[in-house]
Amino acid sequence: MQADIISQLRFDNPRINIASVDRPNLVYRVMPRSNIISQITEVLEKHSQEAGIIYCLRRKDVDDISARLNKMGVKNLPYHAGLSDEERHVNQERFIREEVNIIVATVAFGMGIDRSDIRFVIHAAMPKSIEHYHQETGRAGRDGLASYCYMFYGGGDFRVWDFFSQQSLNRQVMLDKLRKMYNFCTQPQCRHKVFVNYFGQEYGQFSCQACDYCLGEVEMVDDALGIGQKILNCVESVKYENSQGFGAGYIANILKGNLTDQITRWAHNHNPNFAAMSSETIVYLRYLIEQLIGQGFLARQGEYDTLALTDSGQRLLNGEITPILAKPLVKEKKQEIKIRQKAKKAADWAGVDEELFDLLRAKRAELARKQGVPAYVIFGDKSLKDMASVKPVTREDFSGIFGVGEHKLKIYAEPFMSVIRQYLK
Repeated sequence: MQADIISQLRFDNPRINIASVDRPNLVYRVMPRSNIISQITEVLEKHSQEAGIIYCLRRKDVDDISARLNKMGVKNLPYHAGLSDEERHVNQERFIREEVNIIVATVAFGMGIDRSDIRFVIHAAMPKSIEHYHQETGRAGRDGLASYCYMFYGGGDFRVWDFFSQQSLNRQVMLDKLRKMYNFCTQPQCRHKVFVNYFGQEYGQFSCQACDYCLGEVEMVDDALGIGQKILNCVESVKYENSQGFGAGYIANILKGNLTDQITRWAHNHNPNFAAMSSETIVYLRYLIEQLIGQGFLARQGEYDTLALTDSGQRLLNGEITPILAKPLVKEKKQEIKIRQKAKKAADWAGVDEELFDLLRAKRAELARKQGVPAYVIFGDKSLKDMASVKPVTREDFSGIFGVGEHKLKIYAEPFMSVIRQYLK
């Protein structure tokens, strides 16, 4: 690609500068999907009055989630290719002009979005590649302030993208990218490091301190080898009774010891692995199985997505390699994370008068509408936070605000100082 660009531009001995793909101001969190509306609303509670994008895999998911959130009083607009050109344009413009803060969309939304204060991006399903995920989350925090990226994934997402890939001439390439994306979701590791290494760059830090893994929010399984071997033993043992094998849900029920009709029919209640992990929940067992699939120890096969051991899985059974397994978040851990996030947000806003910030933001939106420009063109959030902290009421003080040059001092000093003076009264 670099060679092509240099050739097309006909440069001789050019200096090549390659910027880092890392976005250190973005905090990544990846979790299994359970009740998606509940998970989304939990995130929205943390980002009240802030701008964000909720990405969905399909149009029908956009319509459903958008409608349900609006019904709950969470104002938002939908965006996907099934809407008319006019409706898409209007919804996009309303979001850019800060008339609405939340947009629920497919990946059709985002190209050329001029809004620098997007504080969060939620993926209600797994994207089809790390490139797509990096681009879509990259729409958050373009002003350099701390912003947050949440992904809720499920095994079904892989199957949907796999189905779509069947219509492509580059199916094998797409599948390879999809597997790497799924591995990103299911293997506990530094998210920033994965991005940087994926794009062929070196990550110099030991810990990013800006993802669920590095922030210590992911609790690891103590005996990952033993647990992995139990699950793989179960998958291997039941396959002898049915050459096609069984799915993840069935394996989880055996390990849990659930006496379902299907388990009774196959007499797997007499299998030595039956109830081998009876103290664990089905959610926990399914989470472990998905991680083993994502890390390549198990593979889904055939029409019914039955499980089979891979070569790596056989090596795990032999004790030659160890998986990296994490526990799902429990209520206590979620509360601990919530408290920590609240403290982090308080630190980010230390010294900033939030009530004044909201008034300044309203003034920015008003001026943006009058001038027909995106709000960030006037001032970014970083500048407004500086104003709400310093509270300048003279031109000299206002000139020291972040992002204020001679041009903006001349045009915007009085309108914003007027808001500050009024507030101080």
